[in-house]
Amino acid sequence: MATKSPRSRFAVCVKNHGYEVSLERRKIYRVLPDAEAARHKQIRVIDESGEDYLYPEEFFAPIELPQSVDARYTLRCRNPKLNEKALTARRKEVSAVVTEKLL
Repeated sequence: MATKSPRSRFAVCVKNHGYEVSLERRKIYRVLPDAEAARHKQIRVIDESGEDYLYPEEFFAPIELPQSVDARYTLRCRNPKLNEKALTARRKEVSAVVTEKLL
């Protein structure tokens, strides 16, 4: 029997006291499994820097995303800088097409 791959875990930030630069309240973050951190009531998330760090678990509320959103969000979380370059390139492409149609 085939085993299903585990879905990504996500959490929404509900507190950021002392970490205002690294965490945005009400933003969804990807959670990485870390059993050792969990024993210390911490959670490992990919923060605004694009790196994973430990934060108090009370700062987050776990959420479950629909599978289609999960896949898209996971892809975006893997490399935020690469995704920003891709978004910039796509914006340029769209802008060129719109400009061409207007002329």
